[in-house]
Amino acid sequence: MSTPEMLTVQALRPQPVKERPRRLHNGSDSVTSQKRTGNRKRKHVEQPLLQPSGTVSDALITRDKIRQPTVTRVGDYYLGPELGKTPVKSVRQYLARKLGSDDFFIMKMMTLKEVQEPNNVDYVQGKELLLTEHSILSLLKDEEGVFQGRGLFKTTMEETITTGESETVTKQFTKICLVIDCFVSHDFSPKYKDITNLHELVLKEKTFKESYAIRIFYKVVKIVERIHKLNIVHRDLKLGTMILNKATGEVKLANFCLSVHQTSDNDRLRDQRGSPSYISPDVIVGKPYAGKPSDMWALGVSLYAMLYGKYPFHASSPSDLFRKIKTGQFEIPVDFNVSYKTVELIKSLLVLNPLERPTASKVVKTVESIICAEESLMHDSDLQVVPIDYHVLGNIENTFSILQNDVSAFAILDFEAFVAKTIGSVRSSDKNATLMQNQN
Repeated sequence: MSTPEMLTVQALRPQPVKERPRRLHNGSDSVTSQKRTGNRKRKHVEQPLLQPSGTVSDALITRDKIRQPTVTRVGDYYLGPELGKTPVKSVRQYLARKLGSDDFFIMKMMTLKEVQEPNNVDYVQGKELLLTEHSILSLLKDEEGVFQGRGLFKTTMEETITTGESETVTKQFTKICLVIDCFVSHDFSPKYKDITNLHELVLKEKTFKESYAIRIFYKVVKIVERIHKLNIVHRDLKLGTMILNKATGEVKLANFCLSVHQTSDNDRLRDQRGSPSYISPDVIVGKPYAGKPSDMWALGVSLYAMLYGKYPFHASSPSDLFRKIKTGQFEIPVDFNVSYKTVELIKSLLVLNPLERPTASKVVKTVESIICAEESLMHDSDLQVVPIDYHVLGNIENTFSILQNDVSAFAILDFEAFVAKTIGSVRSSDKNATLMQNQN
């Protein structure tokens, strides 16, 4: 184990190979000069904040000056800015880059206490979460749709702390570090600029068109189906742990720190884990519960949120929220264009009795039927497609161009369906066909 080396934030960016610097007249060289500068006592520098877009700022503005935050070398990685919060205070997560590559990772880290130090609840939970995620990701090695773990290791780090007498001292601490594939967007590499979680995307887009939402949901359920077959329950499924690559359309799941590996479907869980808006009533009541049906409930909440831009259960306080969840009563907004089958799917997932909720495999088949039904409407064999003058089609595209700009990737499907319904698909009739052709 080696003590980490302090570097500038430029270490996060892949550096080109430079020529060896020329010797100065006094016998020293620029490398030696830089090294001496880097060994000076480091002052405290605040961590950069995440921008609203989820990107990482390159510089900090402190005391009217722009300063580059320092970066720590930990093992084979450069440690960058801190990224958001974790379920417990004892665990912190950072952006990290592997030495000599353009590959970025998430590093979750906590300080191990010395033997004589008493353990508190937060410390015990933090250690449990790190070890659990490492264990689950080991079981899911090379599994499609899961952000992979890249190792768990210990290292020593020097930190400057303030004592009770307001004195600052430098001490060495032992850290335990978990490395996971990067699932956040940042501006240090273009490879990660199109990554976003679905929660951020819903906040930006307000709602998804059903054709888009159901396809995203299908990819998520397929992943859940695979991990459930391995008897792994995620226990924190939500829009924030569903990660989308907007460029490729690939969807993956993150954050397995609350997950559990069951020996069979008959196993029962007793601890209450999950995010409040997504937690199932069987978890809230405090009795032993099956894990997989709770995941299915969370999927129902996620699909509802994608389509309607809000949660099915919401309240101003956790106690009121849990009371509403336990009733199982929620409303389906009527002013949205969502198909009957999709609404029924949501209702089937959000039933109080966990034994009545469909399994992931059943939901996969249901979603496949919804997608097939939608696509068949665009190729209805009972409709005759009349030849269209593309000059007219161009005029219609210009007239309704706002439709394409107002929605996301699958909007073009809705536009084509509109065009087909308007001028391209009419009942078999010579008269109607003649009228349609006369409009050209």
